[in-house]
Formats: sequence, structure tokens, C-alpha cells
Amino acid sequence: MKILAFCALAALAVSGPALAQPNPPAMRLFLSPSGEPFHASPTAPDPLKTWFDQADANHDGVIDRAEFRADAVRFFKLLDENHDGIIDGFEVADYEAKVVPELSDEALGRMGGLIGGAARAAALSPAKRKQIAAKAAAARWGKRG
Repeated sequence: MKILAFCALAALAVSGPALAQPNPPAMRLFLSPSGEPFHASPTAPDPLKTWFDQADANHDGVIDRAEFRADAVRFFKLLDENHDGIIDGFEVADYEAKVVPELSDEALGRMGGLIGGAARAAALSPAKRKQIAAKAAAARWGKRG
């Protein structure tokens, strides 16, 4: 019993300074589960809290399934620029270039990947973009079976 008490006191003595350390640095960017970026600012230093407060529509301190889905649907509508119910590759490119460029900068290493998608999208009609998106979706998701 004395050994157990000694071990507990030793563990507390070792972990005490770690527990007493100040909070870890605040995050500067939070991506919601649907990918919406929230940045820290002087008026909203905690981007996670900013998203949570927005998604928690009835402000009861929890996000239920309906609130979670409503938040995702709201952001989906923002990303679906041509309102066809599909987020195609061009809209993904716009998301990466305009909504969260800091992620593209890191992922692409600024190798010019942001230029081609936007230039190609501008040259295509909405109908052609939809056709390309449908073909890509069928190729990607049609292989399950």
C-alpha cells in the first residue's frame, strides 16, 4: 500500500508541472467537418468556437444531427457555384484557390496547379462542365460493386 501511495505521489509530482503549463497556442485556422475555414481574429480568437456557435442553431450547447446537416448543406450551397447540385472539379479548384488558399499553397508548393483549373473552367460552358463532372463521378463512384 505504501508503494502504491508513493507511486501516485511521484506521478503527481512529475505531471504537476505539465498540468500547470499555460494553454497550448490557439489554432489560427479551423476547418469545419464540411471543409469551411474559420480563421482566428482579434474579435474571434477561437475559430472552433466560432464554427460551433454558428452550427449550434438553437444555442443549446450541442450540435445535433439536424444542425450538423444544415451546416453542411449551407456550405455545400456556397461551393456549388452553378447550383447544379454537384460540386465538380472546377468548383473544387475554386474552393482550393479562393476559400482555403493556404491549404493549396502548402499542398501544391505553389507549382502552378491553381492556374490550369481556373483557365480551363472559364473556357468551358456550364453544360460541358456538368458533362465532365458527371463523367468523372461515374468513373470514380461507378466502379463499386
